[in-house]
Amino acid sequence: MLSRDAVEPQDVGATTITVRVMPIHQSFPDSKPSAWRMAALIVGIWLAVGLFTTQSSYLVLRRAGAEANWVSIFSANAVSVLLWAAFTPAMIWVARRFPFARGEVARPAIIHAAACIAFAMADVVLEHLLLQSLPWVHGTSGDIISMFLRRLFPNSLCYVAVVAIATVIDHARISREREARAVRLAAQLTEARLQALHAQLRPHFLFNTLSMIAEQVHADPAGADRMIGRLSYLLRVSLSSTEHQEVTLEEERESLQAYLDIMDVRLSGRVKVKVEIPDALNDVLVPSLILQPLVENAFRHGIEPVRRDAELLVRARQIDQSLEVLIADNGKGFDREHHHEGVGLRVVRERLEQLYGANASLHLSSQVDGRTTAVVTMPLHDASAGLLEPRDTAHALTV
Repeated sequence: MLSRDAVEPQDVGATTITVRVMPIHQSFPDSKPSAWRMAALIVGIWLAVGLFTTQSSYLVLRRAGAEANWVSIFSANAVSVLLWAAFTPAMIWVARRFPFARGEVARPAIIHAAACIAFAMADVVLEHLLLQSLPWVHGTSGDIISMFLRRLFPNSLCYVAVVAIATVIDHARISREREARAVRLAAQLTEARLQALHAQLRPHFLFNTLSMIAEQVHADPAGADRMIGRLSYLLRVSLSSTEHQEVTLEEERESLQAYLDIMDVRLSGRVKVKVEIPDALNDVLVPSLILQPLVENAFRHGIEPVRRDAELLVRARQIDQSLEVLIADNGKGFDREHHHEGVGLRVVRERLEQLYGANASLHLSSQVDGRTTAVVTMPLHDASAGLLEPRDTAHALTV
């Protein structure tokens, strides 16, 4: 090119815990420029390059004692730099479409080499045509092949520079977005823990549980001891601090079982609970504290209002490369038209979205007979594959 010879407050007993999380759009403002600003920036940068090369060529010619006209040199260089300004969006697209990744170098290298040659040839051909059609522009208009070969190296440098700058900018943007997602995930995990703690320590729940334990101390000491252990375990899990967004399905099932044991005593055993989680799925990773809010939702809104024998089913199964978790009850059901999503379901939905993007979903449905089902699907992966990185994709969660 330029080688021309020229949280809401949560009440826990008497203590109030308030979590205030600044919205992501305020903490990390969207710095993506508009199309017009981007176009102006690209043209401005290339014109600056043209001015620099024009001045360099002018000074070299003057020092050599040759005749030099600064305007003529700039007009010729301007044609080339404006062509490369027009090529820049296409080069950025190629850089993003075929990035260099670990373990995949040969294919992108071949594609970029071919694209570099194509842009270099387009620059020479289009500039040759423009020089012939624009009489006021002075420049060398010789054999196209000779011009191409003479300018292949500097044109290649221009292509490599654009691809490198686009790659660096994209990596910086991805790093900022990943950091923003990590902050949001940490806030949502804290909200999930506080929500679970709020559910267990709700005065009605806690007092009833302690009352049942007191009644069993003499009649069934072993049962009372087990209840205390289950309550202690459940509170410890809710309060435990962990840096991991995901735990194994086996760990999540143990936490859920503690909650089910307490609810079984609270509801006098009138609920038949069936947990169908195959041992083969024990090592599958799921978001921590995700089952209990769904099961609690079934108890509170479906089973507790019904004065009859009730059934609750918790089932996990593999479907192709996805994990499906189903929570179903035959309780009261809900009116879909007047249904309002609570904090628990909202937290589950948002954490699924942030962790898995469009690959996860939460669907809540109610049948005519009162049966309500909540179905969660998410990518199937285990601890040996490592934790999934948060994804930023289209919203695919529905209720």
